[in-house]
Amino acid sequence: MKLQKILILPLMLTACTPHGGSAPQAGEEQNKKMSTAAQEDPAAKFVKDFSATWQPLFKEANLGWWEANTTGSDAAFKREEEAENALDALYADAENFKKISMWRQKVTDPELKRSLEVIYRYALPKQISAEKLAEMTTLSAKSNQAFNTHRSPVNGKELTENEVRAILSTSTSSAEVKAAWEGYHLVGEKVAGDLKKLVLLRNEAAKAAGYDNYYQMSLAAMEIDEAELFKLLDELALLTDEPFARLKGEIDKALAKKFGITPEELMPWHHQDLFFQEVPEVSGPSLDEVYKNADLLKIVPEYYKSIGLETAAILEKSSLFEAPGKSPHAFMVDIDREGDVRILTNLKNSAYWADTLLHELGHGVYQVNISHDLPIILREAAHECITEGVAMMFGSLSKDECFLRRALGADDADLIAAAKKSHAMEELIFSRWAQVMIRFEKELYEKPESDLNARWWELKKRYQLINTPEGRDKPDYAAKMHFIGAPVYYQNYLYGHLFAAQLLEYLRSSNKLASDEGCFYGHKEVGDQLKKELFAPGMSLPWPLLVEKVTGAPLSAKAFAKEIEGI
Repeated sequence: MKLQKILILPLMLTACTPHGGSAPQAGEEQNKKMSTAAQEDPAAKFVKDFSATWQPLFKEANLGWWEANTTGSDAAFKREEEAENALDALYADAENFKKISMWRQKVTDPELKRSLEVIYRYALPKQISAEKLAEMTTLSAKSNQAFNTHRSPVNGKELTENEVRAILSTSTSSAEVKAAWEGYHLVGEKVAGDLKKLVLLRNEAAKAAGYDNYYQMSLAAMEIDEAELFKLLDELALLTDEPFARLKGEIDKALAKKFGITPEELMPWHHQDLFFQEVPEVSGPSLDEVYKNADLLKIVPEYYKSIGLETAAILEKSSLFEAPGKSPHAFMVDIDREGDVRILTNLKNSAYWADTLLHELGHGVYQVNISHDLPIILREAAHECITEGVAMMFGSLSKDECFLRRALGADDADLIAAAKKSHAMEELIFSRWAQVMIRFEKELYEKPESDLNARWWELKKRYQLINTPEGRDKPDYAAKMHFIGAPVYYQNYLYGHLFAAQLLEYLRSSNKLASDEGCFYGHKEVGDQLKKELFAPGMSLPWPLLVEKVTGAPLSAKAFAKEIEGI
């Protein structure tokens, strides 16, 4: 899963968002757009003053984040840490929090009320002592640096994550893939102690705000009902148990043949991915063959332009290729909410990185098209699951027949059919991986002193049908960066997958695309529709309302279920 920049804005924001209109003026005008009546209200004055203080701190923190993740330098991580501490101090002001809590219940002006609600959710996890907040920031920065600079020791060499992934996906040696998998998972041992401390500190913050634990508080701050979430997880488990078992059986037979072992002997390192969250290439033509000579930085921007979405300004400031000390992951960040949107990738000519580039630019085009008529505090995606859904929808196009034929020039019918099946497999495999992540993280905060690694492997066995390595007593769960850098975030990916399927179905059902078999390529009205209906409103509406307003129905698993039919 692509890691979004979410550290600067606690709990719910993916660090982004500028404009769809003209550039804002400096000073007070950029914090504009309350009604005239609201401008005279003390709550409105507070929001304007808060925004004026907040925005430069936000920008400095994001610049620090960017420098830290593009260089890995100690000085850059220190810069980010200091900026985050300054933001934390702003969020943590207890008197302001009391006022916000009161005003958000009383004001009637919709835009002012929404702004107060957003600030409240920023501040909610910060109602803890300055010393504890600083400790949390230091631990997060230290752990993120450990992930960014980790190199996996494999057969006497220090390998990047891309190099480890290459071994896992291509090697036919059980010994080699095991060494690569174990080499990467050493990062879990490096950060497990700090993760434990972070969990306890986050729980302290939640209890100070009146919640049982950080998990509970996080969902509340993201307007997600915990009971509804786990009801959906149970429904998805029932929906996918049988097709996943059937698919896993097919995969296991192919992988066992590849390694010359029995299906029962397969271990986590045999599944071609660090966590079995990606689809193994076990049969049919490889999409990597199609992408190996593709100019992704030409094809992908041209595709976006053909549907009326510009990416040149985003790419101009982005970091796109591997470099020493650079984060091995991918993300999008809005530096200032005034137009400086960037993505970080480590591009290779592969299907994985084609998907990733489409995905991150999906986040980017959303952010740059949020209306600048909104107050700066609302220039943000409606919700993490909405921006994830948009990004996932665009990422999935790397396997779409229309993209392969028109953008890439591919005409191999077998390959196109394999790509379509691969996408359905990807959805199914992800839904099972999400079960592991979401259920584990709930227990991580509810039972931090329990045997977490044993529970990790129990969940992987139940939902991914993965065998547990015998006698392995390592904090393997801690090797997943999201627990540190994107806490309580994975349910947003799951909701994002559901929204991506629902949004794609809605866009393709429009009369303008019906005559072209639902193909986006060359249809600028698709981009216009997205900009007007979905992107421009930013965070001005609650996300469930926006989903229903745009697609005509509440978020559900109906469209997602159609995508995995036939597996």
